[in-house]
Amino acid sequence: MVVHDHGDALDFDLFDRWRIRLRDVHSTIGWDAVALFLRHLPYDSETMRELEPSTAWSREMHLLVGLHDLIGDLFAQDYEHLKRPGSKARYESTEAVARDEYDKLLEKFRGGVKIG
Repeated sequence: MVVHDHGDALDFDLFDRWRIRLRDVHSTIGWDAVALFLRHLPYDSETMRELEPSTAWSREMHLLVGLHDLIGDLFAQDYEHLKRPGSKARYESTEAVARDEYDKLLEKFRGGVKIG
């Protein structure tokens, strides 16, 4: 359902990397190529940001903000943790996003793209 639910982001990523619009896939690269493309999306792609907002930040950025929050906790009485991408409530953890969480998200794309 990536195409149905996140078509604008996927259209942007396809055009950004291959200069192909989503509406032209059937006559140019084919859906099997789109499935391959989805399986290897970089973390900073628009589609990944929609599917998993925490990927809007790099692992390094999560680590830096975690360090910032740790220092804030040590030296400020009422320090509010910085909001992470995709968080709806105040973020309670200072841990970085683990590599296996990214891998689980990418695993959703194994086996191709279902349309409709």
